[in-house]
Amino acid sequence: MRVTPEAPSRLHISASNRLETLAAQLADEMRRHPGDALAPERIVVPHHILGRWLRLALATELGVAANLRVQLPAEFAWDAMRDIVPNLAAEQPFAPSSLRWRLFELLGGDLQDDQLRRYLADAEPRKRFELADRLAHVYDRCMLYRPEWIRAWQSGAAPHWQARLWLALRDTATAPCHWVDAVDAYREAAVARRAQMPSPLEIERDADAGAGSAQSRVSFFGIVDLSPSYLEVLRSAACLMDIHLYLFSPCREFWADIRSLREQPMSATEDDYFATGNELLAAWGRPARDLQALLVDDLGTGTPKETYLEPQVPTRLAEVQRDILDLRTAADAAPDLAPAGDDSLQIHVCHS
Repeated sequence: MRVTPEAPSRLHISASNRLETLAAQLADEMRRHPGDALAPERIVVPHHILGRWLRLALATELGVAANLRVQLPAEFAWDAMRDIVPNLAAEQPFAPSSLRWRLFELLGGDLQDDQLRRYLADAEPRKRFELADRLAHVYDRCMLYRPEWIRAWQSGAAPHWQARLWLALRDTATAPCHWVDAVDAYREAAVARRAQMPSPLEIERDADAGAGSAQSRVSFFGIVDLSPSYLEVLRSAACLMDIHLYLFSPCREFWADIRSLREQPMSATEDDYFATGNELLAAWGRPARDLQALLVDDLGTGTPKETYLEPQVPTRLAEVQRDILDLRTAADAAPDLAPAGDDSLQIHVCHS
């Protein structure tokens, strides 16, 4: 049974089609509500390259950007859970890099499943390691995107060999030992910590005065993909700290129902409810589309603060960006007005 925190959410969302605008908004928040100079400003980014760019952008906006703690989403979530969940390991013991070795050892023992026993009958170590590595990544995806499967396996509701192998793994560690256990423990700890929180009126008054909010502020910048289990962490964390989401949103029109050609339904009746929309947005914007839907449906967030800017330069790249911004298809696109020699769009043959 899911326990939903009842404390008022401290989740704030800003959306824009330009990262520069989002960086300026983050800098303005840091300028208006400065925190303790000795406490790091916590920022979560999807990858380290964007983190380096954001450091430079904040330094440009603020004059100096120091004592920034830039983390990846998994790093932040594990640290946040360790703050209030006792006996949680410093690093995730069920990360694929370490889980594959546990699986390698288990697969070399007395297997209870005939299918696994036949596959590993030749006792080839390389084959066993390849299977262990593949299973480690599959289990990792299940913990992130199918946590209900993990809970069902641990309750003994699933009879297949994948569940039995997981139970054998689970028995070799102490609780809470993996992502799903930690999320469940964090939710319960958040309920207990909520009893010590100030009232909603005090939280609102402190936020208006800028008092204390910066000390517990965490800013998510440019995140376009979060798993459902990660949203569970955000739901609990939003009752304990101020979370600011700076989302990259390339389109200012309603585009939740657009589908790429691969996603189009086979039934003609179903096809009436969906539109292909802008081809590039439909093909490449699915993670951002799904994240926005989850934020509204799962977390119950309101309308975000939106800031959309039209490209001002007459280049082919700007025209593509403008078509995505206004949800225009290729058939409705404006005529090519790019100057001669425009190289804003280039196609390269890459290794990967």
